[in-house]
Amino acid sequence: MKRFFASAAISGLMSVPMAVFAVDGGLDMDGWGWVIDKPSWFSGEFGAEVSSAYLATSGTICDNRPVASQEFDWLVNLGDWGWIDGYAWSISSLHDRQHASHREPFNEFEGTAHYGYDWKFSDRAALSAFAGLLWNPQIGYRNDTDRYWGSHFGMSLNNPYVTPYWNALAMHQPTPRARARMGLRRTFPFWESLSITPSVETVWADVRRYRTRYGEEPVHMFMHGAFITITAGVKVEWRLTKSFSAYCKLRQFDTVDSQARRLIKGKPQYYARRDLAIAALGITYSF
Repeated sequence: MKRFFASAAISGLMSVPMAVFAVDGGLDMDGWGWVIDKPSWFSGEFGAEVSSAYLATSGTICDNRPVASQEFDWLVNLGDWGWIDGYAWSISSLHDRQHASHREPFNEFEGTAHYGYDWKFSDRAALSAFAGLLWNPQIGYRNDTDRYWGSHFGMSLNNPYVTPYWNALAMHQPTPRARARMGLRRTFPFWESLSITPSVETVWADVRRYRTRYGEEPVHMFMHGAFITITAGVKVEWRLTKSFSAYCKLRQFDTVDSQARRLIKGKPQYYARRDLAIAALGITYSF
C-alpha cells in the first residue's frame, strides 16, 4: 500500500489526499504565507521519489531495499460545495530480491477518488473532511488474490501552528479489515524557498488486520485492535521555481507493540524489520 509523498504528505509521509495540499498544503507559492483558500477550479501535482525502503501506510515495512515511486494528485474545486480529489500512485523495486512475489517495475498501482468539504473557522484555520474509495489491483504480483479495495476517509484541523490529522481505510476485499493513521505535523518556512516539516504519526490496526499481518490476535487490545507503530520524520523542501520543488526526507520507524515485535522477529523474510531508519529524495511539479 502506498505511502503518500505529495505536498499533502506527511506520507507516503505522506498521508492525506491532495485536498489537504489545497487546504493545508499550506504554503502560499508567492510568499510562503499560510493560506486556506484553494487554488483555481482544477489543480494537480506530479511527483517522483527514490527511497531506501518501502514503508506502507499500514505501518509495515514491505521492503528494506531501495524503491522508486511516482504519483499524480488532482483536485477539482467545487467552491461552496466542497471538492473532489484523488491520486494515482505506482511503485517499482530497484532490485530483484522479491522477484518470486512480483515483477520489479510498476509492481503496484493504487488509486483513489474522494469527496471533501472544509469548514472554515477563519482565514487561517479550517476543519477538512474527506471520504471515498481506494483500490489497488496489485498489477505486478504473481498472486491475484493480493488485490484489494476499500473505503478511505479522514479529517485534519488545518492551521498555521500544529495540524492534527487522521485517516482510515476500511478494506472490503479480499477480506474485511481496517487500519487508522493519526498524527501531528507543522511546516516551518525559512527564507523564500525553503521549508522544514517535522511530523509524527502512529498506526492502529483492528484485530482482523493484526491477525492477518502477524498470525495472532493482539493480547492487549484497544478499541478491538492495537496501536502498532510510531514513525517520526522531517522533510526539507526547496522550491526551485513556482512549480518545481525538490525535497529530502528522513524518517525513523519503530514497532511499539511488544507482541508485534516478537512476531516480526520470527518472520523469515529479509525485510521483516521492527525498526528502521528511512531516507528519501524526490521532486514535484505543481500546476
